[in-house]
Amino acid sequence: MTEARTITLPSGKVATIRAPKGRDTIRAQRVADPAKNQVEFVHALIAQVTTIDGKPVTAEDVAEMYQFDINALAQAVGDEKFFFGPGELLVLVERGFRYAELMEMPSDEIRFWLEHSAALEEERRRAMRERR
Repeated sequence: MTEARTITLPSGKVATIRAPKGRDTIRAQRVADPAKNQVEFVHALIAQVTTIDGKPVTAEDVAEMYQFDINALAQAVGDEKFFFGPGELLVLVERGFRYAELMEMPSDEIRFWLEHSAALEEERRRAMRERR
């Protein structure tokens, strides 16, 4: 993603979205805990990095938008890889994936490997218990 990009939302409003940084995620987590409410977290993150028609927005402003505008903003902020929970990509890195490789991988494939990785870990634990 470039540093900032401008898009016209389906409603006709013009949004400028800058690339999210770590501090944006931290601020969004202060507004909404992603473990408790992913939707509110996404709204808070969008608000951290977006202006609409040249004006900053709040998470509450985002919540009042039409869903088709929210969908366009969420897509512009980053694909769903950005919204994997803390540590999920790290699990795959620990299993031998390179971080750069994961960033190029489609989200559904990442989800597959996360689920597969969890099943393999559970199988390994079961085998270790049986050996005892």
